[in-house]
Amino acid sequence: GAIAGDYDGFRAMCERYGIIACDSLDDMVETMLAFQGGRRARGNRVGWVTTSGGTVDLLYDYIEEIGGVTSPEFSEETKKKIRHLVPPDLALKNPLDAGIPSTDANAVEMCVAVAQDPGVDILAWAQVLPTGKRPLNAEVLKAIGLATDKPVIAFGRMAYMLGPNAIESQDAMGIPFLQTLPATVRALGALAFHGARSGNVVKPLPAPRGSAGNLDSEKLAAELSKHGVTAPKSAFAKTAAEAGAAAAKIGFPVVLKIVSPQFSHKTEIGGVKLNLKSAGEVEGEAKALEAALRKIDAKAPIDGFLVQEMASGVEVILGARNDELYGPMILVGAGGILVELVKDVAFRLLPVTDRKSTRLNS
Repeated sequence: GAIAGDYDGFRAMCERYGIIACDSLDDMVETMLAFQGGRRARGNRVGWVTTSGGTVDLLYDYIEEIGGVTSPEFSEETKKKIRHLVPPDLALKNPLDAGIPSTDANAVEMCVAVAQDPGVDILAWAQVLPTGKRPLNAEVLKAIGLATDKPVIAFGRMAYMLGPNAIESQDAMGIPFLQTLPATVRALGALAFHGARSGNVVKPLPAPRGSAGNLDSEKLAAELSKHGVTAPKSAFAKTAAEAGAAAAKIGFPVVLKIVSPQFSHKTEIGGVKLNLKSAGEVEGEAKALEAALRKIDAKAPIDGFLVQEMASGVEVILGARNDELYGPMILVGAGGILVELVKDVAFRLLPVTDRKSTRLNS
């Protein structure tokens, strides 16, 4: 409950249906421009054609940091098509530093070859709109988009002011021109994200069959075990003496937890003791926990103590909730005492199914 807020439900809904949530107005503008091309990406494999080794190096960093897209190797056929267009001292890799094409026609030939590579889903071409000094030949360059049905995106390394003639050139070419490398990577990732989820549908959920009473700790453990989630050996004790006896039956070492409805996060109040190795140690620690809790809140109700088998391994948090707006959702992630600080978790709407089975043909 402390981790899954309303916004997490919203993001889970976006993840299910391919809705893009932009973190800034600048990103929203560039992403909308990328989508304005009207083409759906069939995957996240981007073919990058640039004119600078510096751009290539920056792309490596941004692609790794931002994620969402990949840069596959060009096919041998594609390399043959572009070899004569790229200076011989430059490697034919993706992202590609092609140098400065001598003509717009050469740029078209190179971009078309990369766009038609069977391992490429999106073409990203490093180019800037004209500011008056070097006009682009729109009639020649629009051939890039006409040669493929894949998304074709032009991008610049930095943001810059544009005049009316630049916008006219973009419209004439039919190619969206994005600004800045981070925004470009995020926009292309958004195209791929939307393309993978567009058309997702979810069948109506069946009526709930569960009982709120099964959320009680002992009943919950029994219900989970029916589904292959085995809890450690556990016992509830009302007194410190009973806790020591319960620990002896479970076997050592054990974990001791104080149980109070006033404190759901036991670690924060020191309410958990680990690796206890004898009944006497358990009983003593139980008395100490009760006294410590009384100092924090003398009126806090104490139901008793939970004694559990000591387990080790990777800690995972798993939870579910029924959001009033978005319906049932699940939380999965890294668990432990720092779960609310690290927040290495994912939220998904239920049911979580194979995406291919929920995809509409379109």
